[in-house]
Amino acid sequence: MNVLTGLTSVETALGGFSAAEECGRGPWRFCARTRLTARRGIAEEIALVEVSLGGLYLREGKMAEAEATLAPAVDEERRLFKTGRKLGDGIRMLASLRTQQQAWGQAESLYREALGIYEAALGRIILTSHRCSTNTPGF
Repeated sequence: MNVLTGLTSVETALGGFSAAEECGRGPWRFCARTRLTARRGIAEEIALVEVSLGGLYLREGKMAEAEATLAPAVDEERRLFKTGRKLGDGIRMLASLRTQQQAWGQAESLYREALGIYEAALGRIILTSHRCSTNTPGF
């Protein structure tokens, strides 16, 4: 399914929105048809594909579709992942949608949540106007 998520990105870059949307919707239809959605690994992949598809809608300015796709997908990621960079990416995408909707308070809260998740995974990130540093060894 990661391949289809990648194809969604490629088709978007090439201007093929319909093909990109089909790549995003295909995995979900396949899993629903074969009743694979109950398996943990499959459910995680579907949530990731749905977030990717929601991001596609957001980039295309399709706000209703982005809302209908992203919000439930991020809820599913919260249930499945609990923490980690994948969850942070989904929450950040939802924050971007809230920014486009001018829901500033929700956007700020989501961005702060995503930053907290990233910092838990990567270490505290300190941004300055000149450099980015972290207290994680090896950075």
